[in-house]
Amino acid sequence: YPDDPPRLINWVASARAGRRLANEFQVERTGDVLIVLDARPSSLGPALDRRLLGISRAAAYGLADAFLREKTRVGLAIFGEFLTALPLSAGRTHRLRIHQLLLATEVAPVAGPAERCAVSLGRYYPPGMTTLVLSPLADEEAALLVPYLRRRGYRPVVLSPSPIALERATPALDRDDEALLERI
Repeated sequence: YPDDPPRLINWVASARAGRRLANEFQVERTGDVLIVLDARPSSLGPALDRRLLGISRAAAYGLADAFLREKTRVGLAIFGEFLTALPLSAGRTHRLRIHQLLLATEVAPVAGPAERCAVSLGRYYPPGMTTLVLSPLADEEAALLVPYLRRRGYRPVVLSPSPIALERATPALDRDDEALLERI
């Protein structure tokens, strides 16, 4: 093509073919992925909420790392009382941004309504994206997040850490230990 810059012209192939041929480059991506981490407090209690959030943060980082290795743009949204959004991007620097944001994430002091999350996502991310929601789904308000996301045009896939396994893993205290705990 006459408007191709000289550095994109494949001169060897052009000489063989007798006409000008240019190299075309295209970035290979599999699509965009949005990871939504639910950091709202639940009815399970603060200790269990922190443990579940720790599991969800590790899962979010593992998923983001896997998608970034495949050259997929990844966005991260953390929803507590309000939404904290990290825009879509790819690369090593973005992996570090995701890691730092996840390390700084704590359980929110107050739970924001699920509809606020869905509305706020529309300000940062286009609808139609594959959306991975990491939430313990421990109460009704957490379960409402998925329908609100669907109404806004997102396609949510829910990954939920089970609080049942964590409750069983916590050893029960005997009477002597409970009395000691009350005195302390």
